[in-house]
Amino acid sequence: MIVERFRRFARRSSEQTVSEVNLQIVGERIAILLDGYIRQSRVTVQFEGLERLPHIYSNEKDLEQTFFALIQNALDAAGDNNDGRELVISGAVKDDFIELRFSDNCGGIAPENLERIFEPFFTTKPAGQGTGLGLCVVQDIVHRAGGKVRVESISGKGSTFFLTLPINRNESDN
Repeated sequence: MIVERFRRFARRSSEQTVSEVNLQIVGERIAILLDGYIRQSRVTVQFEGLERLPHIYSNEKDLEQTFFALIQNALDAAGDNNDGRELVISGAVKDDFIELRFSDNCGGIAPENLERIFEPFFTTKPAGQGTGLGLCVVQDIVHRAGGKVRVESISGKGSTFFLTLPINRNESDN
């Protein structure tokens, strides 16, 4: 019941018109928003190749929320040992889709948690430091946009989140 209320809220908050979106600008905007946290965490955040991607037709606010959650999760995963930690956000065109990759070397996900990371309210953070909704919302946003999300992770090393988003959405998808 609570989960469904959150999902309805997320849907309602993102029921805006679909428009042309520049993924490079969205990523840079969120990096600026998180600049203080990025500097504090001492994790290098890099964008590679997003400027070469075509604009996609999607909901810009949803994409901002997606970038925010994935960047913040990488920064959180880095913990206190941040020497040489980085997050690289890159993308490529694959047929009629854009594949975005959020790849970090910030510690990875324990194998026993990998299958649960998209569950609502699942978190490995200490009490009071996370809601466990970020990745659930990312998955919901990507699916509603007609895309897919998956993760590859090596515990103790790092994780890569792959988001596949259509370049053009049908008007019936709104």
